[in-house]
Amino acid sequence: MKGKPFCVYHAPSDASEKPNGKEFYRLVQDRIRDEDNGCVFDGTIFPKSISLRSFEVNGTLSFERCQFEGNLSFYSSSVRGDLSFRGATFFKKVSIGEDVNTKSSTRTNGCYQTTQVPGGVQALVSLTIDGDVRFEDAIIHGSFTLKKFSNGGKINLSSIAATRRASLSKISTGELECENAYFQNVVRLLDVVIAGKADFNRAKFNAFATIIRCDFRDLVYFSSTEFNSRLRIRNSRFKETALFERTKLTEASFPLCHFGEHAVFSDVDLKAVSFARAPIESFYFVGCNWLQFKGRAITIDVLGLKSSRKYEKIPSPLPAVRSLPGKDQRNASAKKLGELYRRLKRLARIENDELLASDWHYLEKRC
Repeated sequence: MKGKPFCVYHAPSDASEKPNGKEFYRLVQDRIRDEDNGCVFDGTIFPKSISLRSFEVNGTLSFERCQFEGNLSFYSSSVRGDLSFRGATFFKKVSIGEDVNTKSSTRTNGCYQTTQVPGGVQALVSLTIDGDVRFEDAIIHGSFTLKKFSNGGKINLSSIAATRRASLSKISTGELECENAYFQNVVRLLDVVIAGKADFNRAKFNAFATIIRCDFRDLVYFSSTEFNSRLRIRNSRFKETALFERTKLTEASFPLCHFGEHAVFSDVDLKAVSFARAPIESFYFVGCNWLQFKGRAITIDVLGLKSSRKYEKIPSPLPAVRSLPGKDQRNASAKKLGELYRRLKRLARIENDELLASDWHYLEKRC
């Protein structure tokens, strides 16, 4: 913008005037449409909310180190290269794949395509990206939503800092990178398909984290990951090994999951892990710590017995948690618990741990 104190494509320097929202929005839209081989906005400050839609970008669309002072939406488009927000700062809501103002999850129009989600269901998607979706080192102060899109590369959330609710839903992607990510609020993964590896190593989750109906088709890593609140992985498929190595599990459950190989727990404190309705036969334990009562290993599932007084004096390992993880655990019957400990006993014997097998045998007979 020749002759103006503020350039819409670069960070302003001692600017006293800024273009109004409509002018700024139009200039950004025109710039994206006019570029034949992608578009670079690196370092730009976006002073107003902006909604980007109905684009066909033939290369990479880059917003690295940008500052978004309003809401950001990007949907109903296709990008032939990467979509990059590396090192960007977001002060309000971020929504990729859906309009940030959309209230209904049933919105459809001619811009939507279909993709496969777990269970073979066709899901509507409004955004296709051939390359990577990159948010590494980004700082997000508002809610963060990735929804209804597919990309051929990876979703990179490494070293991201998200202070509000984060949601990934109805997505199909090549890989998921969340190494060293920090999530202060609730995190939800719902109906996500990951064709390659998923890396959560050294990530930190400070609030409730849920993984529901997700399909992991390669290795999944949770090494040194911190779940400082409740973790619930439900009805999800893991085709290859899932590694929980030195993972902090404050409270966790794995109901109705399927592991094609193994879920390996190495040097993990299992005192607050529920095994009700979990695929125990696929679990492998190495150097783990179990909840103890009178010198014997137990699981927190026994605390769900409402009709029995046998274990009423067991000290709960969850002083800051109001309930056990899930209604099915709270209402567990003695019969179901007996079957649970019978399965744990068989697993311990397969692993040649007769001492642990004897503890599970004792609990089986007490239920």
